Amino acid sequence: MSKGNFQSENDFRKFEKAMEQAAIFKKEASDERLMRIESERMARTMEEHLSGVHQELERLKKQQAEVMEKLEKANEHIQGQLSESRGQYERLLSEHDHLLHERNHAVREVQELRQKRGQMLSVLITSMHCEFSSSELECATENFSSLLKIGEGGFGCVYRGTLRNMAVAIKVLKPDNLQGQSQFKQEVAILSRVRHPHLVTLLGACLESSTLVYEFLPNGSLEDFLVCAEKRRSLPWQTRIRIIAEIFSALTFLHKNKPHPGVHGDLKPANILLDVNLVSKLSGFGISRHLLQSSTNNTIMYRTMHPMGTLQYMDPEFFATGELTCQSDVYSFGIVVLRLFTGKPSDGIKKIVEDAMLKGDLSSIVDTSAGE
Repeated sequence: MSKGNFQSENDFRKFEKAMEQAAIFKKEASDERLMRIESERMARTMEEHLSGVHQELERLKKQQAEVMEKLEKANEHIQGQLSESRGQYERLLSEHDHLLHERNHAVREVQELRQKRGQMLSVLITSMHCEFSSSELECATENFSSLLKIGEGGFGCVYRGTLRNMAVAIKVLKPDNLQGQSQFKQEVAILSRVRHPHLVTLLGACLESSTLVYEFLPNGSLEDFLVCAEKRRSLPWQTRIRIIAEIFSALTFLHKNKPHPGVHGDLKPANILLDVNLVSKLSGFGISRHLLQSSTNNTIMYRTMHPMGTLQYMDPEFFATGELTCQSDVYSFGIVVLRLFTGKPSDGIKKIVEDAMLKGDLSSIVDTSAGE
């Protein structure tokens, strides 16, 4: 609208002023509307944010509750385990105390048994001809001269000697060796109780040096004769049959001895000694045992977890089960008989004889050096 439309300058200025105020009002109204819109948008945004925060808070509360529940269960489980572990610890502690008490009791019993066995051996040796001193044995063997050594093995050494005007064989066992100690005790325990024409005679012993004194048999062992072709010819059939009968007699006596039947356990030609007339005597009682009545059957036996002996002569059943019986000696005796008949070494002798029997040709393996 132009200035000419108004009657006066003053009216025009009033109009302009009114228009300016209207514009300001309009602008203020627009700004207010925009502010209201912005406030509403901000309010919605804040409400949405608060809703999200509330949802997150609820989720966290729920998660916290689950965690707390798991913690409570874990705590209950741990408490249960602690309680069980405490109970196990107390039981183990009680068992330890019980086992310690039993161990101490067993140690005392072993010590008492060792003391009693020592006393028993002392009594047994005293009941024999005599107990020899170490100095006597050193003198008898010229201080155990190697020139007088007649045998050696894992158990110790055997020397020829002269003791109190007697020709003797002196077996020196290794005192620091458990097998040597066991052999010493077993030979004393067995041979101090029995006497037989075909069992070697134990004359005495020396506890101090774990030494055994036997009668001396000048022809050595049957093994010496069987391995030497020339010596084997000095064993005619009559002598061989007699040796078989003598060893059979000694074994029968040992197996039926009262009140303590025994078993040799290591029967072989090396443990069959021959005197000047080739009369045989059984020796080597280091692993011999007294037989006991089995609790499960009527068998007389000795049971061990560690079967010992010479493998070629050892009863397979004894080797497999650890049950040492009279039949164990019978098996070994059979191998000795085969060696006397064939003159062959112990390795593979069963197979050799079995094959000859199957072929019906036993004459081919008979030892011709024994004569007709």
